[in-house]
Amino acid sequence: MAKIRNRNGENNPSWKRGWAFSSDGAIFIHENGTQVLEHRKIAGDVFGNPLPPNTIVHHIDGNPANNEKSNLVICENDAYHKLLHYREAAYYSCGNANWLKCRFCKEYDDPDNLYVSPKQRKGNHRNCRNAYMREYNKKKKNGN
Repeated sequence: MAKIRNRNGENNPSWKRGWAFSSDGAIFIHENGTQVLEHRKIAGDVFGNPLPPNTIVHHIDGNPANNEKSNLVICENDAYHKLLHYREAAYYSCGNANWLKCRFCKEYDDPDNLYVSPKQRKGNHRNCRNAYMREYNKKKKNGN
């Protein structure tokens, strides 16, 4: 009779040191019998406490597998995390994180040159909006 071997954990040929990877490349590790995201564990250890559930850990370089302490920023909520991405996109596109993108021409410009909605951090050039509205009204009038 063949001997049955224990093929769990380290004995399994597919063992990856207890790691698992998400579809976006983030690393899961096993802790106390559950899987946790490695970057949340590292950030929590630096913070001194486990992170609250609504916090998000941002990777500065955009690589979810790079969990160096110097590459992680703890965001208090999703809104702050989105703001980081928005400002990062502006910085890499035009060299100034404070500039906004016109919703119509898609060019970044100083907020002083744009109409900025008081409720949102979105803006547009008045000329771009007027040109868009002229085209929109023309199409609407022609029934298109």
